[in-house]
Amino acid sequence: MAGEKEYIVVTKKGIDVAEIEQELGRDTSSDASVSANVPGRTVDVAYAKKHNNRMTHYMLTDAEAAELSKDPRIHIVEGKPDPANKELYQTQIGQFDRSGVNDQDAVNWGLKRHILKEYDLAAATNGYTGNYTYALDGTGVDVVIQDDGVDPTGHPEWEDANGTTRFIQLDWNTIIPGTMGTNHYTNITGDSQPAGEHGSHCCGIAAGKTYGWAKNSKIYSVRVFGGAEEVSEPFDVIRLFHEQKPIDPVTGFKRPTIVNQSWGYGYYYPLGGGFGQVTSIFYKGVDQGIVTQNWTSGTFTQYGCPNNKHPISYSSVNTEQEQLTDSGVICVNAAGNGYHPISGPNAPYNSDIYDSYYTNSLYGVTPIYYNQAGSPISDDTIVVANLDQGLFGTEEMIRNDSERGPRIDIIAAGDDITSATSQVSTYGSKQLYPGSASHYIARIGGTSMASPQICGIGALWLQANPGGTAQQFKDFLAIHSTANCYDSGTDEDFNAFNAIPRRYGAPNKILHWPYSSPNPWGFKGSSGSSTPGINT
Repeated sequence: MAGEKEYIVVTKKGIDVAEIEQELGRDTSSDASVSANVPGRTVDVAYAKKHNNRMTHYMLTDAEAAELSKDPRIHIVEGKPDPANKELYQTQIGQFDRSGVNDQDAVNWGLKRHILKEYDLAAATNGYTGNYTYALDGTGVDVVIQDDGVDPTGHPEWEDANGTTRFIQLDWNTIIPGTMGTNHYTNITGDSQPAGEHGSHCCGIAAGKTYGWAKNSKIYSVRVFGGAEEVSEPFDVIRLFHEQKPIDPVTGFKRPTIVNQSWGYGYYYPLGGGFGQVTSIFYKGVDQGIVTQNWTSGTFTQYGCPNNKHPISYSSVNTEQEQLTDSGVICVNAAGNGYHPISGPNAPYNSDIYDSYYTNSLYGVTPIYYNQAGSPISDDTIVVANLDQGLFGTEEMIRNDSERGPRIDIIAAGDDITSATSQVSTYGSKQLYPGSASHYIARIGGTSMASPQICGIGALWLQANPGGTAQQFKDFLAIHSTANCYDSGTDEDFNAFNAIPRRYGAPNKILHWPYSSPNPWGFKGSSGSSTPGINT
């Protein structure tokens, strides 16, 4: 039919898409029992998500999509998310760790910062010393890195204390046939970056034996970057992987699954030319009377638009995330690096800026929301902001480019973090892994590096609480968090990039892990040491 394009039809929670499919799959023009919102013709399926009971891709005209979206059984009918808007939440920077040490022996400074109950100014300024000791290591927990891949070449960072790799190269086709590319685990260049350079770094922070928290967890990789090597159903395969696990007779629960998602969707404000122009801004539901213009730095800061790029939310992606977290999988998500205050639709994450939007001359009156948390997101997702390696006087501070706002759950070390990277990494800070002639580490920063701190801590928590829920883990993080981030002292201050405005800033909650205690297999020496050994 002329004018058709691919739309994702998503049903409301509790309604099986099969109910809609049996109507869209036939000519219902003479069937009075069928909703008037449903096209009367046979609609072609563009892509059948066989393992998802809430969505199917159909070929619809714009008018048909708009009408079908009014059906009371439908959550949303939306176009396919633009893959060009999907990005890794990293920032390449030059320093190494919080103390500025720039050598091969530095480690993830979050391991030391987050076991401190009280903020230590001297340690933050001069570098952390002493051992990182631990009682929990993620035994019995599966950590899934949903990213650009994990280095499959036998990186020493994936080994356990006995030198056996913990990286499981699962054939995801055994979960959903045809979902995984043939080179999924091959260390090749992806579409926009070398495979595994980013995912390996996140993996090392969450579960590495030297740089990470969950040193004895099992590690899995689901690629969402890499073109043909991306897993085509990156949410459903993890959900089914978890749902198909047997009950452990010892714990009485399935083996826990926790997922790190250091990526999301972002969108640029109109910059003129082929990017269009801003034609209106509705801030807190009020038309601000904007004259058509291009976005330039600082133009719309007063409306909560402090950077040239903002997160973007897709309901279909968020529905898949919701299904994943509803299944009992805990998902930890990087907030993003766009300076924006981000809000959620539901309490306690909502605020009056949630529905703020602008329009772009290229898309007519279609609203583009800029203060919403970027996909993938659900109410149960743990969203993480980035703690800067530097200080604001005697206080710590949120990293200036970190997303902030009421949708943040916790703040964790993410700036200048040392961890593993892949053999084909192009990071300028890449250097050889200690003791290896073929594997690498790098120092980078961003909310991408803050998220796996929480993922790793989550694996430790799940080891002790294998039946724990996402909400219980959030409560744990909130109860034990510390508060020492610089506060601008104003309700709204979108120019104070390193501050936490009282109304739209991240909650003043810095990660604290209270259960660090001596263990016979830890790390000796100062923060500059990464050599496994016996603590003394």
